[in-house]
Amino acid sequence: MNNNVLYPPNLQRLADGKVTMRARPLTNVYTAVSSSNITGEFPGSKSFQSTPATTAPDVSKRTSHDPVDVNATPLNVDYPNDLDAHKRKKSSTLNMTRKRQRMSFTDTDEEDVELRRSRPRVNMQRYRNKIRMHADTLEADVQQLREEIQKLQLKHHTLLATSKKNTAWGVAAEYFRLFPYGLRGGFTSTEPHDLIEAPSSGSSEQRGFLIANMAADVIGPKGCGLQKLVEGLRKLTLYLPTMSTQLVRLETGPRDSIIASTRVEVTITANAIRLAFPHLIHNKKRSRFASMLQGQQLVTQGVVHFEWDSDSSRVTLLQSKADLLTPMLKILGDLETVASVFQEALITPECTLSSKD
Repeated sequence: MNNNVLYPPNLQRLADGKVTMRARPLTNVYTAVSSSNITGEFPGSKSFQSTPATTAPDVSKRTSHDPVDVNATPLNVDYPNDLDAHKRKKSSTLNMTRKRQRMSFTDTDEEDVELRRSRPRVNMQRYRNKIRMHADTLEADVQQLREEIQKLQLKHHTLLATSKKNTAWGVAAEYFRLFPYGLRGGFTSTEPHDLIEAPSSGSSEQRGFLIANMAADVIGPKGCGLQKLVEGLRKLTLYLPTMSTQLVRLETGPRDSIIASTRVEVTITANAIRLAFPHLIHNKKRSRFASMLQGQQLVTQGVVHFEWDSDSSRVTLLQSKADLLTPMLKILGDLETVASVFQEALITPECTLSSKD
């Protein structure tokens, strides 16, 4: 026997026939089997097209070990096509459902959607308004607390000044401690007891001192009354904002009065010329005097007169004077020029308020 690949050694044991392939039966193909043909015959034997030399195999009698003809045409199964059709039908149904849902929105639904979209903006605006109102309320409360603090401080200093044993000497010394630069601000009320409610009238210590130690009919630089006294002190401070007064000595005067000798320093600024000597600015002939005075520092002697009422332990008269004539004469050179400077001024050569004020 020839040793060839086509002739194996056990060729004699092999029988002549066809080569078949063993395969498992198509058990998953159940849709093509009818109830009357369950013994093994598939309906329509035409679906199995055999070769001319071979008949269709008997499916019912075949086992897993039976050979299968490789040349046999496979079954004509329509399951994949049915699955694709089912998917297409399901997708089409889903698309139609979604389309109906989109078409089912009415105007009311659109308004609801718009309302839901605008709701965050409305909530944010409401929150901002709430924060703004809270800030305004806090600011008002802080301002109210500040006013109450000022009132309490004034009452404290008033009671403190009243509780001390008042004497003419003590009141005079306290005055120079509290008023070295005049009175800052001004009272707004004409009633003595309402002066406590005027926070713009100097510091709380200054106001407390005046209320506790000045008589209701005290005579000041502008007339009679506590309000007139305060007005005069405030205007003099306004016209000469750089004026400072230092106590030199205290002396006893007639009728329980106190005479205080002082040292007064005044710097003539542009603001002082504008307020106290306005005629020097508007008059061209006198404008050169304003240039001569601006920036000059005046140092002079002054006096403050206190009259004391022992029965009420209060001051009944408070007036101050300072000599501005002497330093002005040194700067301007002659009395005629000094007289021209003070002719229409709002202060006098004695550093008091003029009648034109």
